[in-house]
Amino acid sequence: MGPDETLLRAPIVAENPTLLLTDNNGQFDQGDYLLFYGQNPDNWQLNAATKQFYHTKNLYTNFTITFDHRCRNRKRVQTETATGSPNKLSIIFDDLNTE
Repeated sequence: MGPDETLLRAPIVAENPTLLLTDNNGQFDQGDYLLFYGQNPDNWQLNAATKQFYHTKNLYTNFTITFDHRCRNRKRVQTETATGSPNKLSIIFDDLNTE
């Protein structure tokens, strides 16, 4: 593949659903906001055997980049009513600075 073909290829970027909270006047005004999910480059996982969380630092970056494509038919966050009650409780948190 030549360099010109590489430049013409569209980037592969996943579209994340968004939730637009606005006063529905057709404009994005002060007090309006947009919520979306963005994954942290670092990772936290629960070890079920030890019942402890483990942190894995991304060795290559400290940043996550998101793109906002302004269009009318973008994916939207679906709202659901919560059922039941939480079955996991974490009561211990140590503020761990890994840098």
